[in-house]
Amino acid sequence: MIVVGAGIVLLPRAPLLTIMYLSQVLNGILLPVVLIFILILINDRRLMGKYRNNRFYNAVSIITVVIMTGLTVLLALTTVWPGLLGGG
Repeated sequence: MIVVGAGIVLLPRAPLLTIMYLSQVLNGILLPVVLIFILILINDRRLMGKYRNNRFYNAVSIITVVIMTGLTVLLALTTVWPGLLGGG
């Protein structure tokens, strides 16, 4: 992956700012998926033992995942339909 990334960046006249921007957009879109997998792992008693999440941290984690998922969906919708929220 590093070699592919370096190869793309080294292309002559590659739009580096666009590449950086799009990579961060992709990062934001994948973040809820990563958070869900982390939440599943942190609640696995066999894996985490006494260090697994308690109810309070699960509530905070679930709220965070819901908010991040909502914001990601909002980003996707406003990208597809730019005037969706009444903006110009």
